Amino acid sequence: MRRPGLKALRTTIYTLSGINYNVDEGLLVHLSELLRNEEERLKQRRLDKMSDEELAAADRVPPRRLRIFRRMEV
Repeated sequence: MRRPGLKALRTTIYTLSGINYNVDEGLLVHLSELLRNEEERLKQRRLDKMSDEELAAADRVPPRRLRIFRRMEV
C-alpha cells in the first residue's frame, strides 16, 4: 500500500476535524502521528542531501511553525 503524502494527510485531518460528525479521537491521533512521521522523514531526507555549509546555515535558523490541531465544536 502506498504511503499517503503530506497534502493528503493534512487535508484528511482538516476535513475530519471540521465536519459535524463524531470522529473517533484515536483516528485523529493516528493521522496526526502519520503526518508528524512523514514531515520528519522528509526533513531528514532534505538534511541528508545538504552540504556541510548548508547544514551550518540551517542550524542557525530558528523553527517558525507551531501546529495545533483542535476539534472544531459547532
